Amino acid sequence: MEKFAFEMETFVTDTEEQDFTLDLQTLNELASMLPLYPELAHWTRFALFVAWGAYSQDIYAISWVDWMTGHRDEGFLAYCYVSQRWPAFDFGGTGLYDEDIQELAAQRPWICSSLPPAPGWLPAAHKL
Repeated sequence: MEKFAFEMETFVTDTEEQDFTLDLQTLNELASMLPLYPELAHWTRFALFVAWGAYSQDIYAISWVDWMTGHRDEGFLAYCYVSQRWPAFDFGGTGLYDEDIQELAAQRPWICSSLPPAPGWLPAAHKL
């Protein structure tokens, strides 16, 4: 089986989006974040911006988790993994899945040679 690859199209449908829509401080912050995630090296800063904003909202119920941008957060990759594999699943933006996403992050399913089944906390309708 082919190795899992994180796709920025999970978060941005128009990959031609330009980074110039972001302010300089945000662009610099994103530029310092990208090297922390070699799995996302092919992503644009704009895609990272959209994904990090979605992660911040869904997992922490705030608009931007700025205190975590200076170090690698496996939970972010777990969030991207679930968002890509089960796109119909809605985290709800309320922070209810923070422990679940951290538990999944510890398992790092995206590096498995054979992708494991959906985590138990995903409703059955989304596991297809």
